[in-house]
Amino acid sequence: MSRPLRENLVVDDENGQSWVRCAKCSTTLSPVDEDWKTGCSVVVTAPTTAGPHRQLMLGKIAFEERYCPGCGTLVDVTFLEV
Repeated sequence: MSRPLRENLVVDDENGQSWVRCAKCSTTLSPVDEDWKTGCSVVVTAPTTAGPHRQLMLGKIAFEERYCPGCGTLVDVTFLEV
């Protein structure tokens, strides 16, 4: 059985275990009781990647983007203070 966890992530039950997986390609990120973010590919980008109007935030914040390592679907974005 599969159920949504958040956008682009699902929890799949398989053989008595539950796993966090990408909703697009079913790549397993982690067991459900562990931090699924550790199974992602991570890219840190400047705020200007969100558009030129973010120039004022340059040097103050960055985006930590987490992607599915199987298909590259974006699953999470966190703001970081720099």
